[in-house]
Amino acid sequence: MTAGLAIAAGSAAACNPDAPVHPVLQDQSYDSIARKVLTLQADSIVIARVLTQVDLTFEGAGDDDRSSLPTYLFDVREGWKQIRSRRLTVDGYWVPCDLALTPGSWFLMFLDGDRPLYLRSADDAQADLDALGDIEWFYTHGGELVRPELVDDVPQSRQDPNRGEE
Repeated sequence: MTAGLAIAAGSAAACNPDAPVHPVLQDQSYDSIARKVLTLQADSIVIARVLTQVDLTFEGAGDDDRSSLPTYLFDVREGWKQIRSRRLTVDGYWVPCDLALTPGSWFLMFLDGDRPLYLRSADDAQADLDALGDIEWFYTHGGELVRPELVDDVPQSRQDPNRGEE
């Protein structure tokens, strides 16, 4: 068995028309009740940007539809609940076809480990962000993890470089 690797901006089979749907969304559309259930069940909730789509093909893999789906690489920027690593990969198996995961697009992601419970375009997530409240952690552009509740505990002399140590 040999493998081929391609990094692509798009692919003909970039989604799963039969992607798993969370039980709370099987009989109703996404609303405030679904948000509450997903928030309770998610280990982490993050805002992340799509970096790229990676297409892997395996010769001799057979007709397994899942093996032909891409993997998406996300840049996690901020979140709630458990802290996630800055880079997150999501198998195309979890991506429904009604989402356009193009490089540079932003998503609110309810996660159970690395598995998405629900992905929502950040463009449509203002009510979600309002309900979630202040972020609990974020990454700087340099990749440093910051937890705001710890910043408040830093002595004033460390926050102001113009003042000397007291």
